[in-house]
Amino acid sequence: LEDCIDLLHVSAGTYQRGFGDTHPSMFKEHGCNVYLAAEIKKHVKIPVATIGGLNDPAQLEEIIASGKADVVYMARALLADPFLPNKVMANKEEDIVRCLRCFTCMAERAATSTRRCTVNPLIGREMEGDEVYPTSIKKKVLVAGGGPGGLYAAYTAARRGHLVILCEKKSQVGGILKSEQALPFKYEMYQLAGTYAKLAREAGVEFRLNTEVTAEYVEQEAPDALIIAVGSSPLVPPIPGLKGDNVVVV
Repeated sequence: LEDCIDLLHVSAGTYQRGFGDTHPSMFKEHGCNVYLAAEIKKHVKIPVATIGGLNDPAQLEEIIASGKADVVYMARALLADPFLPNKVMANKEEDIVRCLRCFTCMAERAATSTRRCTVNPLIGREMEGDEVYPTSIKKKVLVAGGGPGGLYAAYTAARRGHLVILCEKKSQVGGILKSEQALPFKYEMYQLAGTYAKLAREAGVEFRLNTEVTAEYVEQEAPDALIIAVGSSPLVPPIPGLKGDNVVVV
């Protein structure tokens, strides 16, 4: 085929069989299909491309530098952060919002024939405008809760030019994502909170930790807008014995 084509795109699996290879989940290593491209590259003279859960600039650079492939592809990674290549070029890799490989994009496509992304709320809404423009009326915005929802809401409001205060009743932001640092395959979820927090701080958000937002606190601060992002409470089913000392509810 070498005389007939310009580039070999090496993937694996199909939608029917091997979907986990074609679209690697968080349970698979990043670049799980690279070895296939590397082997084929040994036997051809035309450029070879690879794909498969790639979103780390250091890994992408290593694939090219070591000669495993000539081109690296990203798909879901660019849904999560369309500006990933620009951030790499600007040496702002720590600002990259990483794809969690959670398949929200795939599930939404089947349900509504559009795209949604867990970490990028603008995907699927391009017709509404995917740029955040400064407002002509600056307001004071109070955000209650420093989980991923609160952090991104604060970040967006700050980019609009508002005076934003984010309150978190605990000593650390991140919400439920803090627990993911102990699970290797979910570590990118833990990193997400740090990325959101960095972006929010750099956008001018004021963080107030160990600060619970009560009705009195809101009255005292007198914000023009209050964003409530305090998370959810677990629904514990009424199973007999569930409150025993031998039961741990996570």
